[in-house]
Amino acid sequence: MPLFNFALRPVDEIEPWGTSPDLSLSWFGLTDGIYWIDAGGEPLFRYSDELVEGWPIDSFVGPYVDYQVIRLYEDLIDILPAILCSLSHRLSVLIQKSTDKQSCIDSYFSWEGRLSKNDDRLWDLADSASSWLCERSLTTLHLLAGPRIKIWRESNWITIAWNNSDLTINGIRAWKSLEGSYRLSVDEFVSEITSFHDRLMSEMRHRVDFIRAGWNRPEIRIDIDSLVNEQSYREGILESALNQKLEVLDEHVIVEAIDRILGSTLPKPE
Repeated sequence: MPLFNFALRPVDEIEPWGTSPDLSLSWFGLTDGIYWIDAGGEPLFRYSDELVEGWPIDSFVGPYVDYQVIRLYEDLIDILPAILCSLSHRLSVLIQKSTDKQSCIDSYFSWEGRLSKNDDRLWDLADSASSWLCERSLTTLHLLAGPRIKIWRESNWITIAWNNSDLTINGIRAWKSLEGSYRLSVDEFVSEITSFHDRLMSEMRHRVDFIRAGWNRPEIRIDIDSLVNEQSYREGILESALNQKLEVLDEHVIVEAIDRILGSTLPKPE
């Protein structure tokens, strides 16, 4: 099974945006579907059995996240340059440490409340740590109790690590896979994300061509030219992300920042 998995909802079943009579669908909206990550047999973005038992039966959605598939793709592309930037072992240990604690955003705001507004250096540290961690964290804030997933590189290996053990929805365990990690080579990871790109773009290309040939839901407005232009733009995004180079990390600053926020050296409230 691929690392990144998805299924697009049939076009005739996609709910339009807006309220009648002003209904519309965009390229983004037409990627409505389900998605999940198969991390060595551990399904990420798969809800727990206990949670799914209480849901209405939907054979298409099943136990997986029901959202626009392009959102997972975009979130991966946004952090891909950082993911492919190799970290030292010391920084890899720190990012693993951050995975064992609360999300980087929660950690940042928790620590932020302890800072003096006049301490510019600590504010700079906070921003450095927050940015560094978030650049290697999948954004899941659009989901209720979104899973915490970090992805980073050390040498020629990519690690995907997650910790969802304390996440619940209505008091029920949210996710099937609670905690773990999965490692694959950089070449394998690039191949997997390329496969995700190729499969999604191919299916969307067929979808755009189908709509261009004759849109059978006239009550829903679609800008055909916009669809064609966005399809062309989206198909070039991956190559651009793969070729983007990041600035060299100042390891000493990052180590101090992460130690401050996630360690035991938090400044005392004034």
